[in-house]
Amino acid sequence: MVKRLLVLLILIIALAPFTLAYDLSDFPEPFVFEGRYNSFIVLADRYSAKDYFAAIDVFNILSKFENATKPCQSWVECERRIGSSPMKLVTEIDSRDLLKDKNIISIGGPCANKITAQIMDLPTTWPECANGFEEGKGRIILYNKWNKFQIIVAGFSQDNTRMAAKVIESYSGFNPTGKELQVTGTMINLSVKRVITEEEKKYCEKDDDCVFYSCSCCPVCNPPPLNKRYLPDCNKNCSGIACIQSVCVLTTYPKCVNKSCTSVSLKYCENTNECLSSKPWGCISKGLCKIFNDQYKNGKSDYPCYEVRNETCQCINNECPNEQI
Repeated sequence: MVKRLLVLLILIIALAPFTLAYDLSDFPEPFVFEGRYNSFIVLADRYSAKDYFAAIDVFNILSKFENATKPCQSWVECERRIGSSPMKLVTEIDSRDLLKDKNIISIGGPCANKITAQIMDLPTTWPECANGFEEGKGRIILYNKWNKFQIIVAGFSQDNTRMAAKVIESYSGFNPTGKELQVTGTMINLSVKRVITEEEKKYCEKDDDCVFYSCSCCPVCNPPPLNKRYLPDCNKNCSGIACIQSVCVLTTYPKCVNKSCTSVSLKYCENTNECLSSKPWGCISKGLCKIFNDQYKNGKSDYPCYEVRNETCQCINNECPNEQI
């Protein structure tokens, strides 16, 4: 019986779906795999001419890895080249439930393309569907959902979508990296900028990667944890801003959990010695909360260490000047 359970466990692990960590620098993988086309390009049912040619642009770069001699000029020509249709309409993807079974490159924003909306977790109704899109800018975003990969090629307008597709078509000239690119300029003079995604801001390998950070001018209790490599440039002007003095109890600390910076609750301690031994983060003890962290030493950070009875307590050598815990 034990042997059977062991064999079953090994089979489950062996057959369990897994994904590799890709970013845009790996393109065209995994959308072309081992020299074969390995994805669908999805267009809205009522696609525009510009979105149609954006899809052709994307397919042409993928087809180069199948030893294509020249770019295809139409959907029919692309289909003839690989023996099946490389492009699908939204209704084809929906009716066959292909979204979760195939790598997808979705053309057009969530307002027009339902598949884009599903991948981005956005509605298809205006103006909510335009959330995150700006006039004059295209977006290229890599997702990893349902154990497959998806790329969004879209923009605020059809022209912006075509700009993003042109970057895909000439991707090697732009050296793409990360999970998202912002495309600006004109069709003959494109400019590409990497955008740090929310997922990247929280990604971590170890606890030391994670810090608390906030762009507020006033101290914030339990701010969101972020990867210290990708702290936002707040560009804040705090002159003339008055902060309300209050007692702030910091009850969490940043920790790397499952590769994501996460707020973890502080533990409770029974006495001062136990609190001191829990460095570098300290603990909650007898109604007192003290956080030890080198980033706050000498008050050089926007946010000092917190102590329930004295919020202005500064961290120096991981200890309070007044020796309070």
